[in-house]
Amino acid sequence: MLTHDSPPEDTMTALTDAEFTTLAASMTRLSPASLAIARAVLVEGKSNATAAREAGLTPQRVGSILRQFDRLRQEIPRGWVKVELWLPSRLVPVARALEEKAREDLAARKTPAPPRPRGRPRKEDV
Repeated sequence: MLTHDSPPEDTMTALTDAEFTTLAASMTRLSPASLAIARAVLVEGKSNATAAREAGLTPQRVGSILRQFDRLRQEIPRGWVKVELWLPSRLVPVARALEEKAREDLAARKTPAPPRPRGRPRKEDV
């Protein structure tokens, strides 16, 4: 998996075409050209250097695109899907509240409970 630093190419997680297509549909902040480069590396298995040469970019720029793709991928919880639907405007806040509640529940499961104090409380804690 990618980190915020420049990782070696062999640490990138390969994706199937279906996985990539599902993720890419949610990544509206990446241009179609950037998504094509990410697909070339992550799905087709091309090296950063090959993808860069074919796109007329530097390998460093390809690495930057891949890091951005991975950051966006980390924002999408596993098992979540993007749904686009038409709703009456009065239901939009309800749909947004559902997403917010689901994200809060997810964050609560990932956040460890604070440690319980041991022993007697100190005077300054009472």
